[in-house]
Amino acid sequence: LKKYDYYYWFGYPALAPNEPVSYKSLKTIDKAFTSEQIISLLKGYDKFESENRNIGFFLVQQTGDQFDFQSLSSFEEVYKNSHDITIGFCDPSTLETNPGWPLRNLLFLLGQAWGDRLNQVNVLCYRDCTRKGKRQIGHSLYVEGVTVPGKQDPSIIPKVVGWERNEKNKLAPRFVNLSANMDPKRLAESAVDLNLKLMRWRILPSLDLPTIEKTRCLLLGAGTLGCNVARCLLGWGIRKITLV
Repeated sequence: LKKYDYYYWFGYPALAPNEPVSYKSLKTIDKAFTSEQIISLLKGYDKFESENRNIGFFLVQQTGDQFDFQSLSSFEEVYKNSHDITIGFCDPSTLETNPGWPLRNLLFLLGQAWGDRLNQVNVLCYRDCTRKGKRQIGHSLYVEGVTVPGKQDPSIIPKVVGWERNEKNKLAPRFVNLSANMDPKRLAESAVDLNLKLMRWRILPSLDLPTIEKTRCLLLGAGTLGCNVARCLLGWGIRKITLV
């Protein structure tokens, strides 16, 4: 810590099922639904979000052009009314052909909880953003016929992916030195250098900063006067001072 050297490793854990997941079709919702349906979809999500804060996974029920959002805890009730299940999640991805990594964990949950009854589901990858002052969700994805992985033995730890690779493309932490932003000595030197550069730019263009930096000073006495002189010398960028 004294050298301000830090190791960090980003991880976005995603549970990997034992069997591959497939789907029938993938399209943006502006191609899957009409403009009236998209407006209804947005209203349904806003209502759900106002009643259930910070819930990123949900069930979507469609009745004609109307959409109703419910939490995953309402699965049994929804399944009784229709076996055509549509699940949704707040998708952090911006790729047009790939849903975000949370979908892996959501499908794994569906397989563990209801895999004996679900073979496939439809998935709404909900993406909400504001562009040029206008709210847009048309880039959200709608995936049909996504297969649900089978239930796995809970006593066996599943495979997890999502660790970020370092600069050498290896599964290892990254290294960063933050001394330039945290070391008080370097911060003070940087402040002095910046002040001198501003002085040369505004007042004295002929100021030779490299020569001043290499200058050595011998200071006799470190009393009231000597301390003030030393402080002035430091302010002028002289870093090699011998006090006697």
